[in-house]
Amino acid sequence: MYHKQSGEVLMYAHDHNFDFITPFETYPEYTFHKINNCLTFGDWIEKIAVQMLNHINN
Repeated sequence: MYHKQSGEVLMYAHDHNFDFITPFETYPEYTFHKINNCLTFGDWIEKIAVQMLNHINN
Protein backbone atom coordinates (compact mmCIF):
# COMPACT_ATOMS: atom_id res chain seq x y z
CA MET A 1 0.00 0.00 0.00
CA TYR A 2 1.19 3.55 -0.40
CA HIS A 3 0.63 6.76 1.55
CA LYS A 4 -1.58 9.03 -0.58
CA GLN A 5 -0.05 12.26 0.62
CA SER A 6 3.66 11.38 0.63
CA GLY A 7 3.73 8.58 -1.98
CA GLU A 8 5.75 6.39 0.38
CA VAL A 9 5.26 2.63 0.25
CA LEU A 10 3.82 1.11 3.43
CA MET A 11 4.05 -2.51 4.44
CA TYR A 12 1.84 -4.10 7.07
CA ALA A 13 4.08 -6.41 9.07
CA HIS A 14 2.61 -7.36 12.42
CA ASP A 15 4.89 -10.35 12.98
CA HIS A 16 8.20 -10.05 11.19
CA ASN A 17 11.95 -10.31 11.34
CA PHE A 18 12.71 -8.24 8.24
CA ASP A 19 15.79 -6.07 8.09
CA PHE A 20 14.62 -4.05 5.07
CA ILE A 21 11.82 -2.14 6.79
CA THR A 22 11.57 0.55 9.46
CA PRO A 23 8.51 1.53 11.53
CA PHE A 24 6.38 4.27 9.97
CA GLU A 25 6.10 7.34 12.17
CA THR A 26 2.81 7.90 14.01
CA TYR A 27 1.77 4.23 13.78
CA PRO A 28 2.11 1.67 16.59
CA GLU A 29 5.06 -0.71 16.52
CA TYR A 30 4.51 -3.89 14.48
CA THR A 31 1.90 -2.34 12.23
CA PHE A 32 2.90 -0.17 9.28
CA HIS A 33 6.49 0.09 8.09
CA LYS A 34 8.45 1.90 5.39
CA ILE A 35 10.38 -0.23 2.96
CA ASN A 36 13.96 1.01 3.09
CA ASN A 37 15.30 2.63 -0.10
CA CYS A 38 11.79 2.89 -1.57
CA LEU A 39 10.81 6.52 -1.34
CA THR A 40 7.88 6.28 -3.76
CA PHE A 41 5.51 3.73 -5.27
CA GLY A 42 7.54 3.95 -8.50
CA ASP A 43 10.73 3.03 -6.62
CA TRP A 44 8.99 -0.03 -5.21
CA ILE A 45 7.81 -1.12 -8.66
CA GLU A 46 11.35 -0.80 -10.01
CA LYS A 47 12.76 -2.86 -7.12
CA ILE A 48 10.22 -5.63 -7.68
CA ALA A 49 10.88 -5.61 -11.44
CA VAL A 50 14.64 -6.04 -10.91
CA GLN A 51 14.01 -8.89 -8.46
CA MET A 52 11.70 -10.64 -10.93
CA LEU A 53 14.20 -10.28 -13.78
CA ASN A 54 16.95 -11.69 -11.59
CA HIS A 55 14.68 -14.60 -10.65
CA ILE A 56 13.79 -15.31 -14.29
CA ASN A 57 17.39 -15.10 -15.49
CA ASN A 58 18.77 -17.40 -12.79
